[in-house]
This record gives sequence, structure tokens and C-alpha cells, in this order.
Amino acid sequence: MNRRLLSLLLCLLGTLPLLAETGADSVLTLARRVNDRFMRVYADPTRPTFVKKVRPSSLWTRAVYYEGLMALYAIDPRQYYLDYTDRWGAFHHWAPRDGVTTTDADNQCCAQTYLERYAMTGDTLMACRVKANLEHQIATGRYDYWTWIDAIQMAMPVYVKYYSLTGDRRYLDYAVNSYLWSRNTCGGGLFNKKDGLWWRDKDYVPPYREQDGNDCYWSRGNGWVYAALLRCMDVLNEDTKEYKLLEKDFLAMSKALLHCQRADGFWNVSLHSPATYGGPEMTGTALFLYGMSWGIRHGLLAAASYRPACDKAWQALMTCVHPDGFLGWNQGTGKDPSAGQPLSYDKMPDFEDYGTGCWLLGATEYARLAQPALNACLPFVLPEARPGTRWWWFGSAVDETGLKDNIDALHHVGMGTVEITPIYGVQGNEARELSYLSPEWMRALQITERTAAVDSVEVDLNNGTGWPFGGPWVPIGEAACKAFFVDTLVNSKADISKLTFPVPDKEKKYARLAAVRSFKTADKHRQRVIALFVSRTRQRVKRAAPGGEGWVIDHFDSLAVAHYLQHIDSAFTASHTPYPHTFFNDSYEVYGANWTPRLLEAFRSRRGYDLLDSLDRFVDGDAQVVCDYRETLSDLLYHNFTQQWTAWAHSHGALVRNQAHGSPANLIDLYGTVDIPEIEGFGLSDFGIKGLRRDPGFTRPNFSDMSMLKYASSAAHVTGKPFTSSETFTWLTEHFRTSLSQMKPDLDLMFSCGVNHMFFHGTPYSPRNVPWPGWQFYASVNMSPTNSTWRDGPWLMSYIRRCQSFLQWGDPDNDFLVILPVKEMWKKDTRHPLMLFDIHSMDKKAPELIRAIREIDSLGYDCDYISERQLARAKKVGEQWITEAGTRYRGLIDPTKPIDSQALARLANAEPMRTQLHLRAIRRRNGMGYHYFIANLTPNDVDSYVPLAVAWHDALWYDPLTGRRYAVEQRNRQLHVALRSGESMILQTFDRTLPQTLAALPHRALPGDQTKVLGGPWQLAFEQSAPTVRRTWKLDKPQTWETLGDDSAAVTMGSGAYTTTFRLSADEARRPWLLDLGDVRESAEVWVNGRFAGCAWSVPFTLDVSGLLKKGDNTLRVVVTNLPANRIADMDRRGIKWRVMKDINVVDLQYHKTGYADWTPMKSGLNGSVKLIELHH
Repeated sequence: MNRRLLSLLLCLLGTLPLLAETGADSVLTLARRVNDRFMRVYADPTRPTFVKKVRPSSLWTRAVYYEGLMALYAIDPRQYYLDYTDRWGAFHHWAPRDGVTTTDADNQCCAQTYLERYAMTGDTLMACRVKANLEHQIATGRYDYWTWIDAIQMAMPVYVKYYSLTGDRRYLDYAVNSYLWSRNTCGGGLFNKKDGLWWRDKDYVPPYREQDGNDCYWSRGNGWVYAALLRCMDVLNEDTKEYKLLEKDFLAMSKALLHCQRADGFWNVSLHSPATYGGPEMTGTALFLYGMSWGIRHGLLAAASYRPACDKAWQALMTCVHPDGFLGWNQGTGKDPSAGQPLSYDKMPDFEDYGTGCWLLGATEYARLAQPALNACLPFVLPEARPGTRWWWFGSAVDETGLKDNIDALHHVGMGTVEITPIYGVQGNEARELSYLSPEWMRALQITERTAAVDSVEVDLNNGTGWPFGGPWVPIGEAACKAFFVDTLVNSKADISKLTFPVPDKEKKYARLAAVRSFKTADKHRQRVIALFVSRTRQRVKRAAPGGEGWVIDHFDSLAVAHYLQHIDSAFTASHTPYPHTFFNDSYEVYGANWTPRLLEAFRSRRGYDLLDSLDRFVDGDAQVVCDYRETLSDLLYHNFTQQWTAWAHSHGALVRNQAHGSPANLIDLYGTVDIPEIEGFGLSDFGIKGLRRDPGFTRPNFSDMSMLKYASSAAHVTGKPFTSSETFTWLTEHFRTSLSQMKPDLDLMFSCGVNHMFFHGTPYSPRNVPWPGWQFYASVNMSPTNSTWRDGPWLMSYIRRCQSFLQWGDPDNDFLVILPVKEMWKKDTRHPLMLFDIHSMDKKAPELIRAIREIDSLGYDCDYISERQLARAKKVGEQWITEAGTRYRGLIDPTKPIDSQALARLANAEPMRTQLHLRAIRRRNGMGYHYFIANLTPNDVDSYVPLAVAWHDALWYDPLTGRRYAVEQRNRQLHVALRSGESMILQTFDRTLPQTLAALPHRALPGDQTKVLGGPWQLAFEQSAPTVRRTWKLDKPQTWETLGDDSAAVTMGSGAYTTTFRLSADEARRPWLLDLGDVRESAEVWVNGRFAGCAWSVPFTLDVSGLLKKGDNTLRVVVTNLPANRIADMDRRGIKWRVMKDINVVDLQYHKTGYADWTPMKSGLNGSVKLIELHH
């Protein structure tokens, strides 16, 4: 890292209160649109270009695109960017265009990306031909190849990058000497020091002039040089003479460019000649934005002067982007301002690839600039760091006003993604319902996409209505399929072809006899005859929306899946609706589907024998035969459904997010096939956290323990997928009784198991004119404006965004791979051939695996599961394993064998914070060291010194609740870890010694023994209440609302303000204090002396109020927001009808119809004393 910048950053570390909200995510959203369109149009990266003549895709125009793509990957690490790049590079054998003997800089440009991939992978194949080419050119002894300034960008960074990778100065010396020849000698010198700009080549050196008499400084040509300078400086030490040479020219160019930017943010195509083709031009502007943003970030350019220019340039580049991602105002190839003229917003240039690359370079560097000044030490905050939510459309009865209201509300609270799931409707609302995939429904989707784009909200879409996939267009012949068997004994001489078999009445319409087999018995006079019947389950889509009712598809049948997806395609094609960002598939809840018409054929080809020949063993539950059958079902679901569905979405530029659990397949294989594997929480974990409200009788245990939660993240880690999502808070508690504080522990558990892209379950679409509580979905925490928790929801969203920004950063660093013993599971309970891996029964199907994972965890290690298919593609280097995606592990564990703790200790260091302190933690690698997410999910406070399992030099704490950073207290290479029960922190370590300015960071202050109870008197008045509470109370001490003796206060939903005053001496006011609110029901915003102190929404309910207190009288105002439980119970007692949903309506935790009239009032407000606790370091 640039030391000058690092010193600047660390001076600021202690002053940054929050991980700032910026427009960087909207920049990235637009960048994705531009790039996705390019990758969609140029889906085959190996295909040559056909502009006037055939040229290979390794030519310079395409190479510049890959420079932009790699810059995008640096802030948006999506595996398919690398897959696309590697397919291109491998096709060209990682060689320059025209081979290793070329000296044409245009041919060498592709090597910049080759070397980036070499640096990331260590694969020498990616660099060996680059080296041969550079050696060939150096051996010529000539420095006069770069006769035009474009060549400086095409070739100079290749030499400098190779020097940075090898340390061989010959490459750096050659690059600098060639640069100086172009700068000072070619055509008398192509760099005009006086103007700080470059002539394109010797033909444009004066006396050549533009028509208005000005010098011809071509915009893009200067952009090439500007980009080359920063791309070289970026890998050089700032103390070297080479860096200083390039820096001097970079600064001179920056000054010159700043003064010739136009008012509209663009630069003229001829920089000093507005009369020469004076319209907008994108490529030069993009390259100048790239350079200026980089210069500001690295401390070379003053933000006060250059940031306004960058902002204007970005506004200009935004105007070039079409709704589909096409880029306008893109000047075609050439060598001066006349190239490709006249330009326009709609004109297609001869080549568009380099323009996309330029645009991406500018956009991504500006996105980095739009992050806080500390982004060199903090992760880039991706749009996916914001939480998402499942958004139920009831009867698809949506309209433009309601869509905008709902999306705006979700955006303002801090949501980043909506996943549309159409479901059953509302009673009496049929006239407003839209039929799924109808033209009206597709228009509603278009409105949603346009509205969400304005708010930078991503739109995902369930690939059907309700769940599982199915609908009215699915014929019975492609519906979920089942087999049943008639097993009988007959006379040994009977002709089995003439036998008839009893078929249940309900099956007669659908069943067909598929096969009959005879088997010998111990009785020579009797033969055993087994008849195989194939039928359909007739399962219909659960919770289907209008237009989505129908049969569930046969997921094992590739043709059925293809036809299903073709129907979806036809609606998008006919309506010209853009495809969503991501398609979603809910958990596999296809019941009894144990067959498919081509299963016998698939079994024979995959297992090597005929299942019919072993039908008796199969029916009798033979472990091997049943295992082979189960493996065949797994293969069919993997290939015919999951892979096909993923490929279909990719063909439309969309991703897929999938819940594999509940299916009969190897979960790791299914999760590893998709872009975003998703796990599910189901119920509430009882960690025993101190001060966390418990609600006996209104919660159910969480079926998704640590071993279950790791399936999705393991697949993501092993296959190199950046995101693991979660369906979060399903049935966390009973309706209307879920607090923000109850959400955090289970969320922290998910984070510690690798989830980094959570989705609420969920948000019901509800129009503004519907009486409270609006439209409600069962099994939901109702994260919507109709819930009182919405008021303090932004604090939870900020916590999630901060945590996920770290958890999406870098690479996983779990210790071991654990081979998933799925075949051992498949050999169990064989009397029932269909085995579904649902979260509710994994403790019975995989007890040995669960025990092994818990033992590994107790020993202080972390692990990921891997399938046999994935393991076959991995490499073993010594004891280490490297997966196909490049993820490294220290060893492989077979969970069917006893865990050898001594063997594990020889391979990896245990993490003492796990073994000694019993903290939950997950570790990831980044470019500066490591970072941990750590949560204390125990009843005990932790205050101890422990070493780390990895090497480190310095470290920082980051508090995701507040965004504040703290120095780490250390003693004898051990870190001080202090976490109260329920708290979480992020630890960031550095692999280098940071400058002395790190000492400016304070240590985190901790509560001591000195306390001061704020006894009162108190005043209580309601800011918001429904039903309205008009009274004001004077209280001797804080008191909950249902105890006030007021009927309206006992049943209200709202926010009540507790106010008191207290006196402090001058000495007391100077001390640091922690405000402890005690038992808060359920969240509280706090003001001290009129200044906002923060929101206490999770246990412990404490806030640091240091610096807000004063000598004499102090005023404390605590605004507490309760839950809706008392209000809804009162409505039930008064007989107000609010359960208006069709289908399941609203049920209790056990899926029974229920009412809330008998609920006793829940405590609301402050339920105990409030005190100040003196802090100490």
C-alpha cells in the first residue's frame, strides 16, 4: 500500500464514526448492467470479431474490455467474470496476439489481464508466453517501438506488472526507456510539457493544427497515457525514481485535464478545440475519470479540486448508458478526433468492446472513490451487503402506486433487494388480482423493475408462484411422478404376463404398468411377482397465486423442466420485459415424487446394472440397491433440473439462487451448481443470552443448527461463489411478538456459519389504504411498515450491511474440508426408498456427521463440506487441498472415522477464542491479512487475552453496531477480547506493521464497577400510539405501559418517551459513561441533552454517552418502541376482522388456526432501572 496514503488513512481511523452511506452501490449497479449486456451480446469470448475482416478476440480492443472486467471483479467478485476471462485466455493459450515474437504494442495489451490472472492463481501457464514475448522484444535492444501514444497504455503496464511479479529490473528498465523515447524523442517528443498533454504521434506535432488553430490533443489518446501512468504507479514503490518520474507526468496531465473539462462533465474529443466535433464523447471522459479518481484515492490529487470534476464526469458517463446497458457516445477506432464521427447516443461504433472497458475502468474507480476515505482499510460495500427480503404479492393485486410506496419504504429502511413471490390472494379482492405471467402481470413487473432501479434496489423473482415450481401449463404427463409396487406370491407355473394386479381406485386414472418381474422363493411352488406402476403424485403448487395454480413439475425430467422454463420465456419475450437480476427456487417441497419415466434407463447407464433385475432387493430395502437408486435420483435432479435451470437463467443474463434442502439429492452438489446457494433458519435458538427476553409458549426450536447452516456456505466456499444467502427468521416467534433483539443472535449464528447475503422472511405487499395490520403472511416476522419495529429497523439494517460487507470481502479461510458422507446416509432407513434431506430431520439422517462437525468446532477449527464430485476436481498438494475454484484447506476429514485431534493439530492451529472463550467466529483472508466475525452467543461475559491461530502484526476492532473502530490491546502477542453476552465484533488483522499513527486510535472502553442509578422522577408521554394514548404520566421510576392503569396504554402499539433529569459534578461529567437501559421492551432511541446518542435495539441495551454529558443538570430522553402484540390481541377481543387472506390465512407455530384474544399483555417500555456505568480502558 502507498505509505503516504496509509499514514493519511490511519490518522483518520479514530475519527470515522460510521461506515458511510454512499452512492457507490448505485454506481456498481449501473456497472453490472453495462457489463452484463456486453457478456450477453458477446456470450462466446473465443469468437473472433468481424469488422471489415476477421480478427481474433485477443486484439487490443477486446483486451481493454478485460482490463475493465478485472477492475469490476476487484470490487464485485463474481466467479463468472473469472470464468469468462479464463475461457478467453485459455483459448488464446495465454499468448499475445500474433505470438511471442510480436513487437506490436496492440498485440501485447491482452497480457495485462493474463498477468493479473497469474498473480491471482500462480498458474505459470498464464505468464510463460508473456515472458517469452517480453524477452524477445528486450533482446532486440530497441526502445523505438511505441511510435503512437496508445501504445504506452497497451504495452508499458505489461512490462511493469511483470517486473512487480518477478523483481527483475530488466522489465522495468525497458518499460521506462521505451516510455522516455516516446515522450522525449519520437517526433521531437510527443509530450508537450508546456500544456501537460500529448500529441497522438509525430503526424500531429505542430505545425499540425485543428481548424481553429489549436493543437490537436486527442482525448482518448491522452486517456490511454493517463491510464498507463496510474496502472504502472499502482504496482511500483512510491520511493523509486521510476514512480516519481511517472508521478510528475501524471500530476502535469491532471492539472491540464482539470482545466479543459466541459461544464457538462465530458471532455472535448479534441481537448483544446471545442469547435472540432464538439459533442459528447465517452471513452476519453471515462479514462480521465479513472485517473482522477485513482489520484484522489492515493493522495496525489486534492479532493477539493478534483472530486467535483469526478462527480461531473460520472454524471456525464451515466447519460451514455441505455436501459439495456448499451453505451452511447462511444467513438470508434482511429487516431484522431475525426474517428467515427459524427457520434450519437444511439450509434454503434465499429468496435464497442474497448469502450465498455474504458467505461468500466472509470466507473469502478469512481465507485471506490465514492466509498469512505478509509476504503483502503475497509471492505468495498457491495449492493448485496444490504439485506434483502421475500416480498409476497397477494393475488398479485399490485398497482403502480402501491409498488412505489412499498419499494420506497424498503429502500429508505435500508433494504437492497426484493424477491417477488406471488401467492394466494385476499378475500373479496378478486377484481384487483392479476393473473401470473399475463400481459397485465408482466407490466406490473416492468413497473417494479423501473421503480426499484431508481432506488438502487435489486429485483429477484421466484421462478413460479408459491412453491414448488409448477402451474396450469404443466400437463399431467410432465407432473411430479411416483412409483408404487404390487408385491405378491403366485403359483410358480403362472404366466406373469397375464396377471392382473390390484390398483387403488385413486390411482386408476393415472397409473400405468411399467414392468413386471418374477423372483424365486424358498418354496419351489411359489414365485414372487413384483409389479412396478408409474403414476403421478398430483401435487399442486402450494400457496399458488392466480394464474399459477396447477401441477408441480417432474424435476427429474429434463423435458418437463425445459417446457416449464419455455413458458416463462414466452411471457418475457412477448412483453419485452427485462429479466430480473436473479431467479429464486424455494426449498424442495415435492412430496412423494420418487420416480420419473426415464429413471430405469438413467439407472442402467449410471449404475451399470438393471434395477428391474434387482427389484426384489430394492423393495426389500437392500442397502446397496437403495443407495444406487437414491444416487440416481440425485444425479437426475442435479443435471436435469439444477444445471438446466442455471444455464437457462444465465442465457438471459440472470443469476439463480437456490434452496437445495428438502431434496433427495446430494445437497453440496446442488448448492455448488447455482450462483447463490441459500440455507434457511426455522425457529428460534435458545442461547441463554443474558437480558434477552424469552417468550415461553410462543417460540419453537430452531431446526437449523450450525451443522445444517454450513451446507450452503460450504458449497459457496468450495466452488468460489461470493455469496451465501439465507431465508432468515422463518417462524422465529409467534406473529406480532418478534423483537429486533430476538433477531440478532440467530442472525449472528448464520453469519458465523458463512451466510453473507441474508433475506428477511419477509415482507407482505400491502396497499396504503388497507386497515392495520395490513395484509399478513404466515411464518413471517413481517419486516414491513405495518410493524412497529419498522421505526428502529434502520439500525438493524445498518448492522447487517456492516457485517455483510466484511463477510463478502476477501476469501474464506476455513481450516478443513469434510467429505460429505452422503452414501452412508443413503444406506440408512432403506425400507422407505425416497430420502429427503429436509432441515427438520437431518438429526436422524446424519447424526454421525453432526457429531463430527460439533467435535471439530469444539476443537477450535472451522470446516466446509465437500462432495465426492467436487473432491475429484480438487488438487492435493502435500497435506493441503485446493478446490477447483482455488480455495485452500489444510486437510481433509472423513467424518465416518474417529476425529484424530492430534493429527488436526499438526495441520492447523486451533482458534483459542473458540476453545477457551467459546465464541462463535468465522475467519476470512483479505489483501492485508485476515478478518474475523466474532459473536458471544453464550450466557457469559468474556474478558480475556488469547492468541490467534494466524500470524499477524497489528489489529483493529470494528464495531458493526456503530461503525466505530478501536485499537486492539495486546500483551505477549495475545489480544484482549472483551464481549458481553450477546455482543458481536469484527477483528481485522494486518500482515504488516502499521505506522505510529495507529496509536491515535483509542482502545475500546469497557464498563467498570462505578455506577450511578438515574432514580427519577420520570415523565412518560407518547409520541406515536395506536390506539392513541393522550395522557402524560409522572413516575417515580420507569414503568411499563400495561401497568399504568390506562386501557389505551395497555393495548397501544407505538413509541413512548421517558424523560428525566439528573445532576453531575464537573468531575463526573468529564468521565466516560455507558448508559445502561436495563430491560428494554423492545427498542429505544436515546437523546442526552438534546443530542442523539443512538438506538439500543439489541442486548445488552447500552449506549456510550461519553462527551454528551455536562456539569449540572442533564436531560435524558428515551423513546421506547414496543411490539404490536397487545394491539392485535385487543382487536381480536373486540372481534375486528383482520384475517382476510385466502388459503392458509394466519396460523400459529403449529399451523393451527388461532386467535390472540387470550394473550396476556406483553410488557412494553422500560422494565427496570436505568443507570450510568463508568467506562475504563
